[in-house]
Amino acid sequence: MIVRSLLLLLPLAIWTTIFINTRVSRREITASFLGFVWAFLSSLMLNIFLLQQNIWHISLDDNLFYGIPLDWIISQAIIIGALIPLLRLNGQLQSSRFMVRYVLQFIWIVLLYDSAGLKLIEIQGIIIIPSIILFCASPAMLLSDYTANNTHIRTRSFLQAIAWTGLLLWMFPST
Repeated sequence: MIVRSLLLLLPLAIWTTIFINTRVSRREITASFLGFVWAFLSSLMLNIFLLQQNIWHISLDDNLFYGIPLDWIISQAIIIGALIPLLRLNGQLQSSRFMVRYVLQFIWIVLLYDSAGLKLIEIQGIIIIPSIILFCASPAMLLSDYTANNTHIRTRSFLQAIAWTGLLLWMFPST
């Protein structure tokens, strides 16, 4: 339980610290939040699908939403949808270096699933990790980058429409 709490509080503290930083513009904050929203919804839907397909079984009894622990999904979404896209700030990782951010996302996804007691090697990790990167991490990173750079307006609008529709018409009524 302590590890799960740290997995939620540590990324949240880092994200808050970045927001408090005066060098982060409103556009960057918005970009980070939109990346979080996409990663949260897509990760939640993917995990619900994998759970319903009996690829794995989660035996946790608290904070479950359709059988998935929400605190774990929130921490995953903060890391892959908000923090890793923000690494492009201050020249740390330019947007042209997507591969470095993909490698970081891969490492964090493996750590998060392992901390939840889900052994990726035993549960078809060859399918799960690329699925998470393809459906959750990549669109979240692109949405965040496009919003921060104010480019690709049609693609950005399409991704935002999907994310907000899922949040408002599925997530809120289901809770």
